[in-house]
Order: sequence, then structure tokens, then C-alpha cells
Amino acid sequence: MRLNDLVNHYMQHELSRLAYSTSAAYQSCLKNWIVPEWGNHQLAEVKAVTVEAWLGRLPLANGSKQKVRNILCSLFSHACRWEFIDRNPITHVRQAANRTKQPVILSNAEITKLLAELQEPARTAVFLALATGLRVSELLALQWHDIDFSNNTITPTRGIVDNHVGGLKTVSSANPVPCSEQVAAALTSWKAITLYSKPTDWVFPSPKMGGTQPFWQDSLMRKVIWPAAKRAGITKRIGWHTFRRSLASLLVGEGAPVKLTQEIMRHANARITLELYAQSTMSAKNALQAQLVSKWG
Repeated sequence: MRLNDLVNHYMQHELSRLAYSTSAAYQSCLKNWIVPEWGNHQLAEVKAVTVEAWLGRLPLANGSKQKVRNILCSLFSHACRWEFIDRNPITHVRQAANRTKQPVILSNAEITKLLAELQEPARTAVFLALATGLRVSELLALQWHDIDFSNNTITPTRGIVDNHVGGLKTVSSANPVPCSEQVAAALTSWKAITLYSKPTDWVFPSPKMGGTQPFWQDSLMRKVIWPAAKRAGITKRIGWHTFRRSLASLLVGEGAPVKLTQEIMRHANARITLELYAQSTMSAKNALQAQLVSKWG
């Protein structure tokens, strides 16, 4: 069996079990990286040391290389399960996931400047992303009935990726999100002027599509948010995930308990919150250092 055949079998029997966003990511990785290099190889020809060397040459960040490695490992685990092969060579492939640079986060001052440059509905969308930590797939999939103004909560129930409406990423993703007075006020103001305010309407509908679908996330970022960031003097390369990371880091900077930060971010465990998302700012580090040193005099 060649790896091409295994990929086809895997896509037929396994990918349908995954969330749409995960399946799309797997297919992209298979198409762009794994199949071009290994598609014509027989399964027995794929060796751990060769794969490890290949990963080292890929023009990707370490985290992305690890994802490629893990998808390839999943592919060979599938082959073992179906008894196409006896062992999975990828289990012996080493690939570090450590970052070579810190991910981008925004400071409070930068957030203020960015919001001042945005017009509706982008302003409310970015404000909501920053205040709640909603993933962009959840944010753009919100409908008005998902927002409970009387109980100050937002309950994600669906995600949208490439205009495909599907389920949420994880079980914890369905946990209610706080909707404070300020967040509720921003949403209420937007609801008063949008043409689509019925319970089942999208909160951020695309006017070009007559409200039948939400804004396309890449288009909104590229055409509206990036130019606004440039006008605000923000030179950082931001994306939708920047807002989620920024919230986690700002919460930690404000001294929020780890458990509370985890629940707001709706992470499955606190390790994800602290190790992958939250960064301490230099001002917070200086303040903590000064607090400690002041006790030595």
C-alpha cells in the first residue's frame, strides 16, 4: 500500500468523525505537506529518521511542524488499526513544539487606539472578541437568541468555518460566556442600528449577502481591521487569535485567579491557559519585582 491509498482510506473512515474545522485543517496539511512528499512511498518505506529530517527542513514554525508530525502519526495509527501495517514509525519521530518567538498580544493602550479607528460592525465584533475571548468561528456564528441580556450571558452553540456552520471545537466551548454591562451596552447599540435583529439573525451579518450569512473572517480582518490597526500606529501583525490571547494575558496581568481565567477562556484545563495563552507584561513583572525588593530594605 502506498501512502496515497492510506490517505484516501483515512479520509473516508476517520475525518468524518472530527469537527469540521479540525477535518479541514487535517485535509489542508495532508494536501500541502504530507502527500506531496510521501504520497508515492510505500508504507514500509517511511522511516522515523527520514521523516524527522524532513520535518527539520520544512519552512514552518515548530508548533506547525509538530502538528504535521501528529497528523502523520494519526495516519499511521489508522493503518495499524486496520492492520495494513504492524507498527507506527512516527511514534519515534521527535519534533519540538517550543516557540521561537512570543505570540502577539495587545496592550490596553493599543486596544483603545484600535477600537477608536473601527466603525460598526467591526468595532463591536473586535470589542466582543477582546472582552469575551470567543474564537472567531464562535463569534461570527452568534445569533441574537444566543445572547441572554437578562442573565448577562452569551452561550455559543455553533461555529462557522469557511461558511460551513457546524458544532463547537470542544465540550467546554459550549460553556456560557459573561456579558457584562459594558459588553451588553455595546451589543444593544449595534442591535439598534443593524438591519438584521430578529432572534435567528446573525449578530454580524454580511450586507453583501443580504444577511443570509455572517461576515467572512479573513475579509473582515484584511479589509477593515488591519487598515484600522495601521491608522492606530499598531505595527504588530495581528489576527483574530490575537484578541483571545490578549484577553488571557490581560486577565493574568490583572491578577485574576488561574481557575477563573481558565473558565472565562473556556479551556479544558489551566495548563492550556497558562502555558499556551497567557503572557505576563513587563510592567507586571516590574511591579512584582518592586513589591518583592521593597521588603528587603
